[in-house]
Amino acid sequence: LQIVLQDGPKAYWGSLRSERPDFVADTERRFRQLESRVGPVQVATGSATDEELDLLVERKRGQYARTGVGDALEGEVQRNLLKELARSRSQELRGVLMTLKAGETWVASHFGVQRGGTLHYCFPVYNPELGRYAPGRILLRQIINQSEGLGIGVIDRGVGDTQAKREFANSERI
Repeated sequence: LQIVLQDGPKAYWGSLRSERPDFVADTERRFRQLESRVGPVQVATGSATDEELDLLVERKRGQYARTGVGDALEGEVQRNLLKELARSRSQELRGVLMTLKAGETWVASHFGVQRGGTLHYCFPVYNPELGRYAPGRILLRQIINQSEGLGIGVIDRGVGDTQAKREFANSERI
């Protein structure tokens, strides 16, 4: 499933609002609550240092353990590949870390691979203490809103069909 942003974030949200008004309204409500109760929301984007990537991997592996999902980051080979991607400065293929904070509080992070104008959404991880705000949803909302400045025209959510992917999707990869 994909999020295609060819006409920009404003057009995307307009279309999604007409198709899934309750979902968009709920996402906006949670965003406002997070800002008012925890602090101003900001997203930092860019390449990751080894330390930042190690922290994301540690958090993601903890999430895998809590949810009983197979640990895709268990092996050293996988973690080293992420570090190599994070070190890449190529505009054609590079690893990108995005971190969402509310005030000084960590809310969510995502490490993915950007190839040209497509962001492959790979490793999101969320602060479980802030679950009531749907931190993953808010992180994706902010990435969509910043997509033009980041050179992102498509967010590819990968294989598999989940409600979380479907809620944002406006296209399917064939």
